[in-house]
Amino acid sequence: MQVEKVVEILKSGGVVALPTETVYGLISFYGIEGSWKKICELKGRDFHKPLALFIRHGDEMRKWAKFSLSAWILARNFWPGPLTLVLEIKEGIHFPWETAGFRIPDHPVPLKLLEKISPLWSTSANPSGKKSATTAREVSDYFPQGVDIIISQGEELVKGIPSTVVEVGKNGVRILREGLLKVEEVKKVLKIYKILFVCEENRERSVWAQNIFSKMLPSLKILSAGISPTARYKVNEKDMEWADLIITMEERQKSILINRFPSSHRKVFSFREIAGLGDIEDPGVSGNWEGVRKKLEKSLKILKEELEIASCNRL
Repeated sequence: MQVEKVVEILKSGGVVALPTETVYGLISFYGIEGSWKKICELKGRDFHKPLALFIRHGDEMRKWAKFSLSAWILARNFWPGPLTLVLEIKEGIHFPWETAGFRIPDHPVPLKLLEKISPLWSTSANPSGKKSATTAREVSDYFPQGVDIIISQGEELVKGIPSTVVEVGKNGVRILREGLLKVEEVKKVLKIYKILFVCEENRERSVWAQNIFSKMLPSLKILSAGISPTARYKVNEKDMEWADLIITMEERQKSILINRFPSSHRKVFSFREIAGLGDIEDPGVSGNWEGVRKKLEKSLKILKEELEIASCNRL
């Protein structure tokens, strides 16, 4: 595959057919106004049905979609892979629909392209109502005209089963389509019973979080720890393995934990990510004891809402 040639076609508004680990897909460049319409017209697809976006990394999802802890847990566990996450688009964002699918495919061809150009509108390579194409020849038979280039390299890696589509919204989590990723695997990672709060010294913030959240959701098992050598209780590998979800007060602490315990990286989040209110700063440094505690309480309420969404699933 001549990557630069394909990128040039996409940047000029063209449509490309390429293999993924699931089925063949049709893609166009998000950066070209209305390029999604070309794919819909080619397929005979209703313009009101949202397409998916292939993205380079999970952080790109933040640009368009409302934050969801459930979605991030799923993305960290199954991307790159056969999982399409359907999420609500942020208010004020110029986008054709109110929701969209997001995916990072686990196939060398789209991954190489995404290094050079992202995001990409995507959908299965077939006329609407027809079986998804799984070879370059099938794509050619379906679309003798309209596709600017059909990539055959890597077609032997196509498994012929579509991605699993999971919708995550304010009403919970539900499977729209079971595909290559099994529903039981999705269910497993969304079961959160044990939470570990982590700060620096395990004397104020993480202890406060443990005490407050234990009252909010008494059915959960909750512990706290610190990362400092002088912490009241220092986090260890056993704690990291025990927890279903690990939440740090600061983004810096999240990075330290991931570097120290790389096998647990999928489970580690910061309050900055979850609540969007910034770090829960050290009150001993800032001197703002009341302000820090109020911010923590607000962040914990948001966390509670996110966990209720995760548990309110129709899987």
